[in-house]
Amino acid sequence: MSLKAMDHLEVIKLLCKDFWYGIFRKQIDKLQTNHRGVFVLKDYSFRWMHQCSCGTDVLNKVNVHVLQFPCGLLYFIAAFIRVSKYLR
Repeated sequence: MSLKAMDHLEVIKLLCKDFWYGIFRKQIDKLQTNHRGVFVLKDYSFRWMHQCSCGTDVLNKVNVHVLQFPCGLLYFIAAFIRVSKYLR
């Protein structure tokens, strides 16, 4: 099946199963939509965050920077296959 024949839900599922696994060697733990129809991807055991702790402003800023790379990867792939309007 080509990407043009897939609907946006199937494309997001493909990102969660195949793309995420190809990069991080695990699937997304939870895929849901918020009340505005935007997909929310949750990975409860994201390895890059295991060394980071929450609680202080400095560490929270570090956590944001750590998450920018995987978010950028998803945006890049979504833009490449023209479904980026469903990610935020």
